[in-house]
Amino acid sequence: MYPPQQPSPAGFSFDGFVSVFVLLVLLVIAAAVYQYFAKDQALADYNASLEALRRNPLDLSLQANTLEKGRRYSRLTRTSQGVPMFDESAIRNDIDLAIAKRPTSPQVASNNPANRLATLDNLFRDRLISEVEYNEQRARILAEL
Repeated sequence: MYPPQQPSPAGFSFDGFVSVFVLLVLLVIAAAVYQYFAKDQALADYNASLEALRRNPLDLSLQANTLEKGRRYSRLTRTSQGVPMFDESAIRNDIDLAIAKRPTSPQVASNNPANRLATLDNLFRDRLISEVEYNEQRARILAEL
């Protein structure tokens, strides 16, 4: 049989130290697992928001929501040096691409010159037509007036 342990003069117990150490290790592991799943969930939320934005590109609240979800994902992808692996410009590019896929077609617009010019402006702004095409079409529409 082992002799009973004598308390240390400072009140230190090896068993207490081991318990605290194990608890700290478990907390670190739990934090890493949470970070992993939080990052996956943030990416899933961001992608779902982008898909909703593709279906309704003119909804400004969806644009803002997508931007916020992208920023949340970006915060979770920071490296140990604090640099995000997914930055603000990548988020903006994703949002711009989702918005550019909206169905804008000159055939859908009415024959009203103002509507045709507005459609033409949207096509140019979304980079779906070149500046040369924009200027040619604009001149044609204005010549019809």
